[in-house]
Amino acid sequence: MTQVETTTQTNTNPLVREQLTLLIERETRYQLDAILKRMQAMANDFNIGARGDKRSPLRNLLTTAMDRTASLEVIKNYISYQTARSEDIGKVLKLHPQRNKDQCLGNFGSELIKSLDDLETDANAILDAILSTLPDNHAVREIIDHNTPSREIEVIDLHLKLVQLYLGYLVREHTALKGTQTYRN
Repeated sequence: MTQVETTTQTNTNPLVREQLTLLIERETRYQLDAILKRMQAMANDFNIGARGDKRSPLRNLLTTAMDRTASLEVIKNYISYQTARSEDIGKVLKLHPQRNKDQCLGNFGSELIKSLDDLETDANAILDAILSTLPDNHAVREIIDHNTPSREIEVIDLHLKLVQLYLGYLVREHTALKGTQTYRN
């Protein structure tokens, strides 16, 4: 049996795949709070709850991100498109920062795209944290080791999952900030 056949068999083994899924879920849970704190800081910097929308205009963005055929580039394209429009979501995405103005060069839409791109670093960190706990001969290592072709696929998949989580929590954050603004007024 060749090296490629052995790797392919290991990569498609349902038990190994399930083990990897569980390890990714566990490590994502450990790192999610730090990711969400960055999202909350950005939402506060742009004061995205200041508009009096009854329903979060970011929900359509989340729907796009959750589509089965979604990819990072599709999501970023949607954000750019909506930022250029004048109604609904475009207004939120056109907001400029209320705080930390010197650290931010763009509007909320452009900063959101940067934040989504930055989640690739988190995806790699999650896989690296898993790698650091595995013995050298562990079957999961064959999938996510830096020297394997499947690593890139795992990073892409995990990056998209993190983007979807991020946007889901951003919708919740928008609603929470909106409620706080209503309460203050």
